Amino acid sequence: MSGPKKRTFQIEASKHRVVVDPKYAEKTWKILEHAIHEIYNHNDSGLNMEELYRNSYNMVLHKFGEKLYSGLVTTMTFHLTEICKSIEAAQGGLFLEELNRKWADHNKALQMIRNIFMYMDRTFIPSTHKTPVHELGLNLWRDVVINSSKIQTRLQDTLLELVRRERSGEVINRGLMRNITKMLMDLGSAVYQDDFEKHFLEVSADFYRLESLEFIESCDCGEYLKKAERRLNEEIERVSHYLDVKSESKITNMAEREMIESHMQRVVHMENSGIVNMLADDKYEDLGRIYSLFRQVPNGLILIRDVMTSYIRDSGVSEEDVENVLDKVMMLFRYLQEKDIFEKYYEQHLAKRLFAGKQSDDAERSLIVKLKTECGYQFTSKLEGILTDMKTSQDTMQGDGKLLHGDDEWDNKLNMGVKNISMRRRCKAVDRKLKQETKMSVENPEEEKKSK
Repeated sequence: MSGPKKRTFQIEASKHRVVVDPKYAEKTWKILEHAIHEIYNHNDSGLNMEELYRNSYNMVLHKFGEKLYSGLVTTMTFHLTEICKSIEAAQGGLFLEELNRKWADHNKALQMIRNIFMYMDRTFIPSTHKTPVHELGLNLWRDVVINSSKIQTRLQDTLLELVRRERSGEVINRGLMRNITKMLMDLGSAVYQDDFEKHFLEVSADFYRLESLEFIESCDCGEYLKKAERRLNEEIERVSHYLDVKSESKITNMAEREMIESHMQRVVHMENSGIVNMLADDKYEDLGRIYSLFRQVPNGLILIRDVMTSYIRDSGVSEEDVENVLDKVMMLFRYLQEKDIFEKYYEQHLAKRLFAGKQSDDAERSLIVKLKTECGYQFTSKLEGILTDMKTSQDTMQGDGKLLHGDDEWDNKLNMGVKNISMRRRCKAVDRKLKQETKMSVENPEEEKKSK
């Protein structure tokens, strides 16, 4: 006997469709549109943000995302057009202040709008590959306001005029400048570069080209270097106050090119005040400054080296002057930043002098003692080791040579053998390492700056 049949239940789809009010989308959008107007008109205190979010949410849910998004674009564009007119009407110094005030208002409004349309931002916009609300607001500000034919060029000219006035010694509103340049950066690096930085660098190049020509005609070498150093420091300070940090290397490189690189030969050979006079008159501060400035430009240190080498070679040095010369060397040494590179240069050339038999042991040891006092034992340990090894090898080989042969010819051969074996190896090793470490510093100071 079979049991009772089991009943199966099947849930059928409702025969009644949920009917949405045909005017639902339009009515809901009007509520949201009114809220946007109130936000831009600073009447947002009475808005119910939760209810507005729910309306936006429901429109997306009922497949009206496209209407919602296009309506937002249209409404924001309308208000930015009105804002643009207000900024254009601002006169004189009020122009930047009005632009800054309206930019702050737009950012505040954009934050509230983004909160209302958050659900659309998270769902509809990614699925349709549209621009997110915040980015949309920035793009519209850029296209409607900043790219306005009556604002774009005026903004460039105003900013550049403020920089010019500051370079002339006037005090400007750096806080306002910072807000405006930051606005350009917020709109994208391309906006900052195209609407300001490119023109800033061009105008600055012209400024320093003319000013350097004026200085070079009216100043001696020391005065010129001080003015160039001050200008470079001013540009670095300017960047720290109101420019993009990435602008620093661009503006300093340009100023160095116009004020230093373009006039290197004339500066170092200035009559009665160039490098030769600095050396002769013990002007160590000026020598330190010319080193600091010239090391920033291609071949700057090479030029200094060549001039100083010629001076020393042409002047000649007697035994009585050795200590005085070494004291001057130490004064210059204190201005060097890459003291480790100097140590490797000295090690290389000491080895070569020993190899050629051109060294003065007393002078070498005197300088090494001064370097040890200045920098400590570790700095000079290799240099002392070279002298000690050379002396020990010579003494040993000379003793052995006399024991075996007792003639001068054997001594000479042994001496050359010692120098060939020990010095050639040391020279090659030091030279190879030195070339690697100094290539950036001397030939390409830009790479050295980046590495630091």
